Amino acid sequence: MVVGLVILLSACATMVTDILEFGSIDVQTVTRAGVPVPGSEIVLYNDIQIMGVGFTDTDGKHLFEFVPPQFYGVHNEPPDGYMRPEDMLGGPSTAYMHQIVIEEGDDKDVNFTFIKIGPGRIDVSVKDLEGKPVEETKVFLYGPFGDLAEKVVGSTGSVSFDPVSFGNKGIRIVPPKLYLETDGGFFYKDALLIDEGWIEEVSFIVDKCLGTLRASVNDASGAPVPDYPVRLYSATETVGVKQTETDGIAVFDSISCGNRGLALVEKSGWIFEEGRDLSFHDGIYVKRGTDQTFSFNIQLCRGTLRASVNDASGAPVPDYPVRLYSATETVGVKQTETDGIAVFDSINCGERALSLVKRPGWLFEEGRDVSFYDGISVTLQSDQAFSFGVTACSGQINVRVEDQSDNPVSGALLELYAGNQTWDEGVTGATGSLAFSGACGMDIGVKVTPPSGYTVTQGRGLSFFDSLRPDLNGPAELVFRLQASQD
Repeated sequence: MVVGLVILLSACATMVTDILEFGSIDVQTVTRAGVPVPGSEIVLYNDIQIMGVGFTDTDGKHLFEFVPPQFYGVHNEPPDGYMRPEDMLGGPSTAYMHQIVIEEGDDKDVNFTFIKIGPGRIDVSVKDLEGKPVEETKVFLYGPFGDLAEKVVGSTGSVSFDPVSFGNKGIRIVPPKLYLETDGGFFYKDALLIDEGWIEEVSFIVDKCLGTLRASVNDASGAPVPDYPVRLYSATETVGVKQTETDGIAVFDSISCGNRGLALVEKSGWIFEEGRDLSFHDGIYVKRGTDQTFSFNIQLCRGTLRASVNDASGAPVPDYPVRLYSATETVGVKQTETDGIAVFDSINCGERALSLVKRPGWLFEEGRDVSFYDGISVTLQSDQAFSFGVTACSGQINVRVEDQSDNPVSGALLELYAGNQTWDEGVTGATGSLAFSGACGMDIGVKVTPPSGYTVTQGRGLSFFDSLRPDLNGPAELVFRLQASQD
């Protein structure tokens, strides 16, 4: 503490004394890392004049002593190789410290921070809400004039840029698409001031950007349609296809943010009007946590096809099989009724075809519009008829069923089959014999089922005969030999 003696003389020649205690101002200059900055010029001033000038020492300090009570200010001047922070980042000036009040005996501290021209380092970490690394995140170091470097986050969840040149820098990250709010979104932190020896730690915590879209599908009556496919898509790809549930709603949950679309998928038996907001909704913007519903209306589409089968005389042929099929599958097979017509009613709209099925006893010419009709377009409530002609044929197969002693066996079931279907059958009488006259037009087989009290050894030529063509090779004579069961 410094004490001063002040003598004041009045007009009455009375002597008055007043003792003042001087103060001090201790100025320190450091870098942002706390390293002393020597050689900085420091100026102490008041409202009228400069009170003192000095330079910081090796500890970055300069002390102004014998400072009388008053208002003061301190100005700094960085030494060579240093700058003030605002010279790079902008903002309020740190060149002055104003309104420093020194009362009697005060000791005040004034601190200034400089930045040192030189390289530093930036450490970047990218993690999710659970603290797990977000791998494959692209990390960009940039400056005022563009990108300077790029790195990719690995299993550690972090990257480092070292060295980073002096100046104002920024970090931008582009995490995997699942974390982006939009298809072109990113996260950034700028105004990162880098000086010599400075280590800037930048942390990003990113959450998956997910939303929900719901597609409600209803029929003409407003009832929900279950099991109807709806497609979710982006500008470049199909994201997924889901079926509606029992409530008629297909739910696309936990889908990544961005511009999306929903569209009906064509399904046999249903039709819908084409167009925006009818068969598709586009320009749907999925944001984080959003849940949006879009509605579609569809209508059942059914039609009827009739296949008429007649013989050479024009008479209808009952019990003749006709196949209905699409480009990918057999839709069904039906037999003609007594009027010679097989009716396929309430069939789904779309491209369909009809064809005759081979059966014993009949022949037909092969060819389009003869044995089959294709390219049939079934539309809403359409009813179309197509005609086929077949010709009766004959082929004789005489069958006898005997026991081991060559005695006839009655009650044995005999089946004439072709194409994995039984076309005719009969039971042997007392003579053990039965004849099939319609064994023609295709390969025929005959099999036996023994009556009670008999068995037969299974196998070709024992329990069945196949690949028979009596219409080509003449009448066939078959014998099945049964064994009497042992009591």
